Amino acid sequence: MLSPAMSPADLFVERPGYEETGHPQFPEQPRQELRFMLFMSVAIFLKEVLCGFDLRNRGLQGKVKEVTRGVGHNLFAKSAAAARC
Repeated sequence: MLSPAMSPADLFVERPGYEETGHPQFPEQPRQELRFMLFMSVAIFLKEVLCGFDLRNRGLQGKVKEVTRGVGHNLFAKSAAAARC
């Protein structure tokens, strides 16, 4: 989690090492938190959209929830892989 003294904007402030790479250097922990927040926001969005349909079949409703969760996990994995590059 962010320390109480930090705001989300502090994550984008230049860090030591900026001059060498041309990019701000972010600590790994806030990166993980941002990836997790992205994953959760996508999962919640998809759940709200897809589960908003009035599906009479409970089995189909369960499949919709599985798809929602799977899409969120895939996006989380892709963002983690991109962060390692």
